[in-house]
Amino acid sequence: MIAQLSYWSLEVKDVDRAVEFYGNVFGWSFSNARPSGGRRIWDTEPWGGLAKLPEGVEPSDRTALEFVTEDIAATASLIRANGGTAEAVTSPFGEVFACTDDQGTHFAVFVPGDDSGT
Repeated sequence: MIAQLSYWSLEVKDVDRAVEFYGNVFGWSFSNARPSGGRRIWDTEPWGGLAKLPEGVEPSDRTALEFVTEDIAATASLIRANGGTAEAVTSPFGEVFACTDDQGTHFAVFVPGDDSGT
């Protein structure tokens, strides 16, 4: 049996700040706040969400999610303009920037390269 990813979530310190950051960077739209305080992200496949980190918990220092973008330089500029960081990293699989949002949550943006193995 092969499993498929059906949902993903970014855990952040402040969901409202994350809505503004990721809305500005990726153009995503969001649901109203859920009873949990989280938000559904409408514009991704598979669908995803923003969730509040438990009190006293800091964002992970590892990248857990990579988002494909058509123009990695423009996306990196938007990340920085919205208070995040974006640093190019060496990858044999394409162009990758290791990023943080304005709250320190780690993610990456990615443009696939030639994955033919040659």
